[in-house]
Amino acid sequence: MIRQYSKLIACMFAGGFLALELGCEQQEPPKPSPASSSAPSAPAQPQKPTPPVEEKKPPVTPPLPSGAESSATAPKALPAPPATQSTPPSAGSSALDLGGVSITIPAGWAVEPIAPGPMAAKFAYRLPKADGETEDGIVRISHYANMKGMDEANIGRWISQVKRADGQPATKDDAKITVNEKGSIRITLVDISGAMSGGMGTGQAGGGNQRAINAIIDHPAGPHFLRASGGVATMAKWEASLRAALESAKPGQ
Repeated sequence: MIRQYSKLIACMFAGGFLALELGCEQQEPPKPSPASSSAPSAPAQPQKPTPPVEEKKPPVTPPLPSGAESSATAPKALPAPPATQSTPPSAGSSALDLGGVSITIPAGWAVEPIAPGPMAAKFAYRLPKADGETEDGIVRISHYANMKGMDEANIGRWISQVKRADGQPATKDDAKITVNEKGSIRITLVDISGAMSGGMGTGQAGGGNQRAINAIIDHPAGPHFLRASGGVATMAKWEASLRAALESAKPGQ
């Protein structure tokens, strides 16, 4: 009996200790985690609202009137150069400025188109043919500054392009050569007749019945060359106006 009470008391003490131990284990506070042991973070600042970005719209082009599309899209043409070579003054209207010298174009000379080329004339005029002839005469005006001081060479070249009526080459004795000086202008005139080739004559069929009246117009910005040729009767018709044009030469711009 006493042994049973002893066991009971021992069990009671053991249960109490077990309950006490379990209670202590339940009341032990949880260990703080590393994150909770760190200092509290600062409160987040409120974000300012981003202003809306204004969308740039392309400029609105007003509609073109009907028929204006081609003029608006086409590139602008460059301004035309001064019409000093392509549109000489009409005969007898005004002085023709050649650059450094000017001459008056006589009445009756008709403007002639010029074919482009490195040795092309600056101006050209047609002399209406005389009665009984089939071809008009021609006047060509050119400018070669690199030929200054080469008068004799040019005269010799012109004469070499002419043959006499007997078929022999013309010589200087066959030409009438005169020199006229007026201030800063010197005009050398070469008058010769015969069958012509090269740059002499009209370049058309004329046989040996042609005449050339060529002039070297020398001046500080020269020389200029005036070469006129045609049938003998046509050149006789226009000889006075040719000489008048040369005599009208005066310093230009």
